[in-house]
Amino acid sequence: LETTTLAYKSINSILSTLRIISDCAMGDNILIASPLRGIKPLMSNSGPRDAFSMKDAKTILNADWKNNETARMFSFVAACTGMRLSEINAIRKENLKPTYIDLKDQLLRGKLSPLKTKEARRIPICEELYKVLKERITNEYAFEIGQNIGSKCLAKVLDRIMPEKKEEHGYSFHSWRHFYNTYLQTYIEKDVLKSLLLQYNVPLYMAGHLHGTSVNR
Repeated sequence: LETTTLAYKSINSILSTLRIISDCAMGDNILIASPLRGIKPLMSNSGPRDAFSMKDAKTILNADWKNNETARMFSFVAACTGMRLSEINAIRKENLKPTYIDLKDQLLRGKLSPLKTKEARRIPICEELYKVLKERITNEYAFEIGQNIGSKCLAKVLDRIMPEKKEEHGYSFHSWRHFYNTYLQTYIEKDVLKSLLLQYNVPLYMAGHLHGTSVNR
């Protein structure tokens, strides 16, 4: 791939997809080991950022977050929706609907700002996730204004439980976005997210997601 005219970012996207396919093949006992083991993402201006594998996602959500359930919830919502951290921060009473999040803005440095893509979109959610988010809204927002603990605490968890993978795959909070996007398209007819979320002890049924609109990266 390096000999082609593809940008490093595009190559990393291809490698990320191939890793997901390899993980699925190993999960189905088609492969014993991943042929991509040891192959690191190429360094680009934006840096390598792979999608979390399903196995790693389960490990992360079930890890010891040092009693910081708010930080874990940021990752949980990102895994379910593919939303950016700033977009999750903007979830509030007026844009939270029973079946979707009416996403029109993001919260940056405590202020509502236009979305990165400038285009509003509806994020499909299931009834149970709606209830979880609704219960978090005490005044207006589901998360305390200006929270940035989602990414910082995730980084600490990754450093503690999978430091080598964090470096090799460029894991970060944004990896949840790639995780949602990749697995949503890989398992269109399988309730894979349900098994992930059930292991987090929250009985979410993600049927609505499996036929929803994919998220632009």
